[in-house]
Amino acid sequence: MEEFNEEHIKVNFGKRIRDLRNALEKSQPDLAYEADLSPDTVSRIELGKVNPTLTTIIKLANALNVEIWELIKY
Repeated sequence: MEEFNEEHIKVNFGKRIRDLRNALEKSQPDLAYEADLSPDTVSRIELGKVNPTLTTIIKLANALNVEIWELIKY
């Protein structure tokens, strides 16, 4: 079984957000606006630089029109 460390989880989560955003043809600023986040926050999440809060994860799921579990599906 693959071992997951915090860095790996953050990077994969960010890639998932970026993939979902791109599938909807949304820009980072568009997603940030719809999720009530700053564009810098969205960028840092997509780059795996931050560990988002549960509140932020919920906002992103709503803005991307997905269930929360779909954000952490690998």
